[in-house]
Amino acid sequence: MNTDNNFFRLVSDLGLHVSLTVEAAPESCGVYLLFDDAGRFIYIGKADNLRKRLGEHFSPSEENLMIRIFAKLFVWVASPSISAAEEHEGSIYDMWMETFGYSPLANRNAPPKSKYAGLTEQQKKLQILLERLKKI
Repeated sequence: MNTDNNFFRLVSDLGLHVSLTVEAAPESCGVYLLFDDAGRFIYIGKADNLRKRLGEHFSPSEENLMIRIFAKLFVWVASPSISAAEEHEGSIYDMWMETFGYSPLANRNAPPKSKYAGLTEQQKKLQILLERLKKI
């Protein structure tokens, strides 16, 4: 693994932990970031069971080729609910897009709660539904 020590220092300074094994993740909902072996961010995701979802990503049957090839490390943060995790996932994705102008390497689509999610008709409908639900 050729991860830059600055990556580990930054993660540690923020009070987070880089994990190499899925067993380190809780069986609760939350948001996770995947990194390659150099500490480069490649994917943002959310899960209702972090350990289960990360186990799927780090299994040989992972369908996303970019994750299967590049993902080596992950950082996670637990969330109080899946809807909170969805909001957090969308805001992190939006920050990445606004900073770099492109989606993370392995994210095929914008998260549903991202303001960039209007790329397909289905995503537009979801965005409209969420706006209407806020008003109820």
